[in-house]
Amino acid sequence: MSILFLLSLSFLPSCQTDPKTKPKPIDAAALFSCITDSAINNPLRQLPNKDTKRIKSLILNPPRRVGQISEYDQAIKKTAKKIGWDWRLLASLIHQESHFIPDLESEKGAFGLMQLMPVVMERYEIDYNATPEEQIEVGGKLIQHLEKCLHNKVTDSAERVKFVLAAYNAGLGHVYDAQRLAEKYGKSPDIWEDNVDFFILNKSKPEYYNDSCCRNGYLRGTETYSFVESVLKKHKQYKLIIE
Repeated sequence: MSILFLLSLSFLPSCQTDPKTKPKPIDAAALFSCITDSAINNPLRQLPNKDTKRIKSLILNPPRRVGQISEYDQAIKKTAKKIGWDWRLLASLIHQESHFIPDLESEKGAFGLMQLMPVVMERYEIDYNATPEEQIEVGGKLIQHLEKCLHNKVTDSAERVKFVLAAYNAGLGHVYDAQRLAEKYGKSPDIWEDNVDFFILNKSKPEYYNDSCCRNGYLRGTETYSFVESVLKKHKQYKLIIE
């Protein structure tokens, strides 16, 4: 998630929870340097840290039963029902963010199953000791916030999911920029494929991020584009094998 999006949450009241005290997490950079990303197709590589065996075990042999996506399915279903999502879509987002590892932390401080940033955890009154269920619940609240912000801009609910995924990854500001670019260059600002996604994908190019209608600058858009594609692809896979 982008810094600009996180700043957009600054108007929300702060809470009393102090997220600084935390257990030693798994290093996200190390994790994602070794796993295969469905969008980039990197090979599995050896991890240079003592968490190697545990991480590989969790990825290659996740604890689940037949008909189960993860050990957190019930919590995912509960939150998905609240936000009006197919639970397998929410599970797909979590898979892409953390591969269902609840104590994962990125170099930027994003934490847990849904890779929540500290400002988000503070807003929703959780910390680094939050249970997986609490992490998923707060992630759902963040998705609801994004849905609300995009509701009038993308009226079709199925289409809006793609914009919400992009905003979850890059921040609302960059999604709004891409919509303005789409409108300026004769594309549909409320259609993702072959319209807004083009400008997200190319927002790393000066001719776009320096455009007068852009307010949030540079974005490494290939990452956001790949994130959306990967989550949607995983969702399709889950729907084929999980009821």
